[in-house]
Amino acid sequence: MSDSIEGPVVVVGTDGSPTATEAVRRAAGIVRARGGRLHLVTAVDALPRSAPGIDIPDELVARIGSPGLRADDILRRAAEVLAVGLDVEIHVESGEVADVLTRVADAVTADVIVVGNQRPALMPKFIARSVSDRVSQHARCDVLVVNTDGAAA
Repeated sequence: MSDSIEGPVVVVGTDGSPTATEAVRRAAGIVRARGGRLHLVTAVDALPRSAPGIDIPDELVARIGSPGLRADDILRRAAEVLAVGLDVEIHVESGEVADVLTRVADAVTADVIVVGNQRPALMPKFIARSVSDRVSQHARCDVLVVNTDGAAA
């Protein structure tokens, strides 16, 4: 546990989906009950500035919108609705979700990472490992996997 924060340091990822929102709700509940700090995280793919032989004009990039700006909006809404009154820090990081969550958790010396249990709906279990599987294998702190089956409805 971090020395400067009283209570647990909790990291949770969200993409704005109902299942991720359930994980955020659970993470916020932990911080609300025990104090500490909530780190809301979303992972984005960097928008390419160019591809081989193709340059993307700045005005088109601006029209498409930054993935980071969309992510900021998702996190801001989560903080305003689910984490009102809590000590919240938001993180928008580029990369694969599980990698981003564990990287942020390491950087903030997290006590726990909260993730939902949903894997991609169209991917059978033997093909796609879920984010929760990958996070639990690589995290250096505890991982709480929230049953979000009812949240997808």
